Amino acid sequence: MANAPGPGPWYPPAGAPPYGHHGGAPFVHPMQKRYNVLGTVTLVLAGLEIAWGLWKLASAALTGLLVQLERYLLGSISLPGPMPAPLTGMLSAMEDFARTIAIWDAVRALPFMVASTFLVFIGLRIRRGERQALFAARTWVWWALGIVAFSALLQVFTTIPATVDYQRQIAGLMPVAPASGRGAAPFDITQLTDTWMMTSTLMGLISGTCFLATWPIVLRVWSDRLIAQSAQSASPFDQR
Repeated sequence: MANAPGPGPWYPPAGAPPYGHHGGAPFVHPMQKRYNVLGTVTLVLAGLEIAWGLWKLASAALTGLLVQLERYLLGSISLPGPMPAPLTGMLSAMEDFARTIAIWDAVRALPFMVASTFLVFIGLRIRRGERQALFAARTWVWWALGIVAFSALLQVFTTIPATVDYQRQIAGLMPVAPASGRGAAPFDITQLTDTWMMTSTLMGLISGTCFLATWPIVLRVWSDRLIAQSAQSASPFDQR
């Protein structure tokens, strides 16, 4: 055929060993190596995400037991007599807060686990060298970013209100220092505690959302790059 394309950059001269092949180990196409790397990274991160979700589910199931154990240990080392009312109130507030956060963390983990399960199958296909799996990964990215956005909104409507309510309960149980005169505190401890907890909650929300969005963005860029490289290569490997 007169218009048939000539040998591509990955084709060795006739009779020569494949490029980079020195005998012994079987030859692996350079594009196959790139597919293998992306597929392996995808499988590892998906597995870690599933493990993280299982940990969140286990934590939610065991929170009540751990809280009761903590209360028992505190009671066993306290001074003789009943536990002071402020301490009892603080423990109850901490228990309610821990249970609430654990439940919502488990709810947030479920969509990530489902998405990661799909990503496992995509990663296996990428490791096999399926070019269409890269397009599936691109589609998966949008679902993953949607789940990240859902997780952030869920925290805004659950975690932050629970934190504010917990702060109010703790502030109401703390002794009130005189505002002026002898014995006055150099700063408002209650206000400082409220500010610190709210700041740490917001920073955790922002940093956690950015962290969770990092991998989908990297996967999108990486997949686009491999798709472009496959289109430029004349190897039959890239036509699958």
